Amino acid sequence: MQNGQILFILISSIIGIILFIIYPQLYPDGLPKWVPFQDIIPVPQTENESNS
Repeated sequence: MQNGQILFILISSIIGIILFIIYPQLYPDGLPKWVPFQDIIPVPQTENESNS
């Protein structure tokens, strides 16, 4: 059982690193519109106004 947990952590971390490397190349302009980025990470209002 312990080996399965270690494999799961390794595979998920490798997938996360690969996505982290590939994802900015797929979306060079930033995150897609459907991602509620401000709901996940609260952003100051001044930063929102400068971005839009």
